[in-house]
Amino acid sequence: MGNFSKFDAPEVVSFGPFQLSAFRRVLLEGGCPVQVGSRAFALLVALINRAGEVVSRSELLASAWPEAVVSDANLCVQISALRRMLGDGQDGRRYVVNVPGRGYSFVAPVVRSADSQAAPRPSAHPARHNLPAHRTCLVGRTAIIADLVGRLEHRQLVTIAGTGGVGKTAVALRVAEETLPAHADGAWFIDLAPVADAAVVTSALARVLSLPVQDTNDMSTVVDALAERRMLLVFDNCEHVIEAVATLVTVLLHRARGVRILATSREPLRIKGEQVVRMPPLASPEPGEALDGATALTYPAVQLFVERAGDAAAGFDLLDTDAARVGEICHRLDGIPLAIELAAARLDLVGVNALAARPVETLRAHSIDHTGLLARQSTSQAVVEWSYRLLDASEQAIFRRLAVFVGGFTLEAAQAVISQGQLTVDDVEMGLDSLVSKSLVIARGGDHDVRFMMPETTRVYALSKLREHFEFDELGQRHARWLVTELAAARNRGATPDQFVEVLASEINNLRAALGWSLGKSGDAALGHQLCASSIPLWRGLSMLSECRAWVKIARDKTAHLRGYAGWLGTEF
Repeated sequence: MGNFSKFDAPEVVSFGPFQLSAFRRVLLEGGCPVQVGSRAFALLVALINRAGEVVSRSELLASAWPEAVVSDANLCVQISALRRMLGDGQDGRRYVVNVPGRGYSFVAPVVRSADSQAAPRPSAHPARHNLPAHRTCLVGRTAIIADLVGRLEHRQLVTIAGTGGVGKTAVALRVAEETLPAHADGAWFIDLAPVADAAVVTSALARVLSLPVQDTNDMSTVVDALAERRMLLVFDNCEHVIEAVATLVTVLLHRARGVRILATSREPLRIKGEQVVRMPPLASPEPGEALDGATALTYPAVQLFVERAGDAAAGFDLLDTDAARVGEICHRLDGIPLAIELAAARLDLVGVNALAARPVETLRAHSIDHTGLLARQSTSQAVVEWSYRLLDASEQAIFRRLAVFVGGFTLEAAQAVISQGQLTVDDVEMGLDSLVSKSLVIARGGDHDVRFMMPETTRVYALSKLREHFEFDELGQRHARWLVTELAAARNRGATPDQFVEVLASEINNLRAALGWSLGKSGDAALGHQLCASSIPLWRGLSMLSECRAWVKIARDKTAHLRGYAGWLGTEF
């Protein structure tokens, strides 16, 4: 294992526009802090400590996961996230390279100097944000980000409205990063995409903030806990629970004056005090416009395509002969970032010519929705469909089966639930890596493990394919049984209540989905009863008592005719 002792002393290592202080655990870009997860940070320190040398995979795994045994897939995902955060491969930057069969090497020149700002390591303190560490390069959004930052200085509520896939979430996260210093109690991201029931919107907020309240569904108690806070709340993906969000935000505006709110939604909240900013698509060339490579790259949509294409096909450059075709692709995709990213991710398989033809044919039938308006969301769905058709049979099976997960999943969870028949656990690992590379699945590195998730637009399509293949109920049962196993394993390890919650809290949306299936019309009521009983300690630990009571009532009603089941849940609920 490498010798990391030189980082025990106060020292700054500079490379490109970055400055790293391992002593202070900070990474700066141009003097501004970069949000980076602890695993990715540990890997960066290990690589820079031996800059110019090859660091083996085993050494890197030991540095980032010193007390755990994890698969190489975790390392690949964290290295990929690290490269993206550093802008590796953009504008001639090159930092981390893979040495096949050996490991990774940090190849950029580094300059070491004394850290004049070094001080004794601070004691542990609560984090001031939960903003995802995964960073992407935002193209063509500088002006709207600056506008939103300015508006939040004077308005308590700003909503970013726009179609699915247009990049509302990415912009909101960047605005939150830039305004973080202005909020003494931090900036907090509340992802509502996995929330299927409007009744639990308040508990989603309380859980993110770890509020010490008796019942996280009690709106009055939750809002009172925020009355004196000075923070930014980012409510993301509000459209499907918009009435519940509007009610909660209205109360926050009146009783928590120090709380500023940034919401993203396909439609405004339509409440008093809201300022709405419409998110436009990226500008793209008009049909028939004479283009060379340089002219095409003045359009943000083309810039994004070229950047993502470079990720998919190493060394991709926009040639003059391809400029018109790429411009056509971006125009036909309505300048929607998600659609452009999905299309560009296929470049390594089909080439520019085929790429220019296929989206046109695929999207032509999806140009108008049922309201008669341009259906840009349908554009994104159509590109997902096109991407799905280009997958091989194994990848298609993995893709559609992953739709059973709500709110993210680990590699181990995916392997346990969706590997069956000829689809092995190794197939799942390789297929998942392929889906991440094709932008159909997102990988985010956390402190404990890598979690994967599907963008909601993509998951909706995958769910339709799961039903189409008559696998929905089978996967629903496997998903519910997996959760029963996870709950039992935590209990059998003798986990304390706090440890039980720490291990399983990230699966709360999967639990809701599994209960919804098992206690639904085509589910397994006995399994749902067992899952409900096993999950009571988790609901208690998360202070979600009212939701727990609701599930208990449903489970009792569903299993009242089954001998012996009525007593499982006791009488306290």
